[in-house]
Amino acid sequence: LFCISPQICREFLVVLTRQPVSGREFTVAEAQFAIKAWLEGCTLWAETEDTNQQCMELAERYQVRGKQVHDCNIVAVMKTYGVRRLATRNPRDFQRYGNEIGLEIPESA
Repeated sequence: LFCISPQICREFLVVLTRQPVSGREFTVAEAQFAIKAWLEGCTLWAETEDTNQQCMELAERYQVRGKQVHDCNIVAVMKTYGVRRLATRNPRDFQRYGNEIGLEIPESA
């Protein structure tokens, strides 16, 4: 079961539309189509009031600042839904949460 949060969708949209990806530029419509296709194989978990509380607690516990709050929010959604494993190509962004979650790193990362 693959699960994602709205934060993941936003970040995916940013990556696809800010500069070429593997030499290809994506229009907004193409990026949105890619996200919709991706969502067909995933469960989209909403950010709730509990998510916000979890994010605030994590930010304080780990002294999260600036753009790192986006990753903190992903962990907060995970905690809200009881998810313990995160697949990421950016393991360094989540190392601080080692007591909270485990990481799955794709071989090509």
